[in-house]
Amino acid sequence: MIKSYISDISGHIQSLSKFSIVQDSQTGFLKQLKKIKNLDYIASDDSYNVVASKSLNVYILVQKSALHVKFNINTQSSLKLFVYNDSCDLNLGFNLKGNLSKVEVYLVNFFQKERVNDIDITFNHLANETQSQVLAKNVSFKKKKTKLEAKVRTAPSIKNSLASLKLKSLVSSHSNIESNPVLEILSKDVSCSHENTISYFEDKEINYLLSKGLELKTVQELLTIGFLDEVKAKLI
Repeated sequence: MIKSYISDISGHIQSLSKFSIVQDSQTGFLKQLKKIKNLDYIASDDSYNVVASKSLNVYILVQKSALHVKFNINTQSSLKLFVYNDSCDLNLGFNLKGNLSKVEVYLVNFFQKERVNDIDITFNHLANETQSQVLAKNVSFKKKKTKLEAKVRTAPSIKNSLASLKLKSLVSSHSNIESNPVLEILSKDVSCSHENTISYFEDKEINYLLSKGLELKTVQELLTIGFLDEVKAKLI
């Protein structure tokens, strides 16, 4: 059911001409970067340095290996990024280098494989009137630790910049997840906010759905889909 839900999202994005789609493996990621307009990149052994100009909408599926990407956003440019991550390590960095640059990140992390995971997202505000926001939805069914950290850093002299961090997790009772929003604000003329919540699958909801004849796995998947719909709505 979850796979079908993600496939529906991917299919919806493919129907939208404004989106560029990047697949999961490092090799596939590099090949598809070459196809995206208004974007340059520099590749190293295990990471990519991406330069975005003008407006860019990108959807990334991360399913096979860890992904490390740095985005540099130029003056009056914007990046809207949707990421679906299936149990992989993820490191995303965003340098808002030009005045009036903007980044929106919508991230779904689905942790179901028994491995330690690290998710790191960093926004560096380096110019005036920059904007960044992230909505990260995290679902975990595993026992091994998951660490999620989202950071906002501002240069000392910038003005009129905005930043928002929203980290929301839905986990099973035996899951081990650590979620940390970090603000490193060196300028007085900026506005930053953060939200960090960790919720558990509620026994009341589960028991109600079980009483209707559904299996536990199906119940968990239905609750997960409802939890993720906030991100899906951002695609419209």
